[in-house]
Amino acid sequence: MSQSHEALIARCRAGDAAAFEELAQVHQRRVFRIAYGLLANAEDAEDVTQDVLLTLYQTLRGGRLRHPQTLPAWLSQVCVNRCRAELRKRRREEAAAEWAFQANHEDGPDRRFASQETRIAIRQAILRLPRRQRAVFVLRHFAGLSIEEIARALQCRPATVRVHLSRATTRLREVLSEGGKGDA
Repeated sequence: MSQSHEALIARCRAGDAAAFEELAQVHQRRVFRIAYGLLANAEDAEDVTQDVLLTLYQTLRGGRLRHPQTLPAWLSQVCVNRCRAELRKRRREEAAAEWAFQANHEDGPDRRFASQETRIAIRQAILRLPRRQRAVFVLRHFAGLSIEEIARALQCRPATVRVHLSRATTRLREVLSEGGKGDA
């Protein structure tokens, strides 16, 4: 690590916002590449990157970074840990959505009225939704949860749930009207 890098850290600790911006620019791209490599989703990688940089800011302002020369390794470790947490969250959401879908369709009335092909087409369309939209849609329509219950389950705001639900519904209509041939 260069002397100017250590000087930037010292200036950050003293509250210099411009120094933090410069330091963040130096590390942002590498943190994003790590997050994107682990998450394979640009939006989630950007969220993790911002979270890691916020943690860096708080750590520097709190004087908790004991060895400035370890900053790159420390940032990588924080990034990997945040990505692991995001992946665990994804698995929980997907498991909840899959459970709700299966529980509602095993003995539901749609078994008597909908054809096997229709159920398969709907299920495939739902599985093609982005993970958050899929979780919200399934929890609302198959598990029967309220918007507030979904928000609590997914740890987000009710307005966010409404947006994801609206987008999921729109996307499903598009995919199903195309005969399931559209890209999700």
